[in-house]
Amino acid sequence: MINLNGYGVLEKRIPDKLLNDLKAECLQCEQKNKERFTGLSGIDSATNYDLESTKKDLNRYLKGVFDEYFDNFPDYLKTFQAFTNDVPLYIGKPWINIQKKNQFLPMHHHDGILSYSIWIKIPYNLDEELKDSNFSSLFEFTYINNLGHLTQCKLNVDKSWEGKIIVFPSMINHLVYPFRTVDDNRISVSGNLFFDTRNILKWLILLTVKIN
Repeated sequence: MINLNGYGVLEKRIPDKLLNDLKAECLQCEQKNKERFTGLSGIDSATNYDLESTKKDLNRYLKGVFDEYFDNFPDYLKTFQAFTNDVPLYIGKPWINIQKKNQFLPMHHHDGILSYSIWIKIPYNLDEELKDSNFSSLFEFTYINNLGHLTQCKLNVDKSWEGKIIVFPSMINHLVYPFRTVDDNRISVSGNLFFDTRNILKWLILLTVKIN
């Protein structure tokens, strides 16, 4: 686990079968000419695709991971003062990131309350990448620390991270630096956890009953 200004990043490894199933779908994206969606895609940034066939299996796994996050960081939901642990949550649609040599993911944050990234394929050798730059290929969080200073937390993502998932607060800014040394693709899967406001009227009725 990584501590970021009182809130954390949960890090663990997904089951091998889930990794293999995710990888199989991800590798077929470009072969099948799947329709892209906008996301952060651009000329120099990664291409995004909807994850479809393995979404149900992934979501089943994620439910336990999100529970584990809240167990490890029980004060996190208190930052959302209008809500309690009784508010229903739902897992949003996951997407695939296909990142080619010299492409990047710019500084951004996500919607929702929690986000995750799963590394499916890392094509490069990290030691070779870092010869070019101290930032090359890294995943970086940027946030304000307890002293009010802008702070970076860099993750040295290498081949050992294939099959690893991180879960983090959605509003934390992060970026992914380009890799330079190989022509293959870096692949990851990402998504978000949301408060379920789709049935807000039903939730408000239940909350009113509980208060009374």
